Amino acid sequence: GSGVMWNRYDFPVFLLSQNSTLKLEE
Repeated sequence: GSGVMWNRYDFPVFLLSQNSTLKLEE
């Protein structure tokens, strides 16, 4: 969610998820 991505606990997870998504899309 919008607020979850700023959570210090979920932030690393968000970065990993976004990184994987970018790799899949490119």
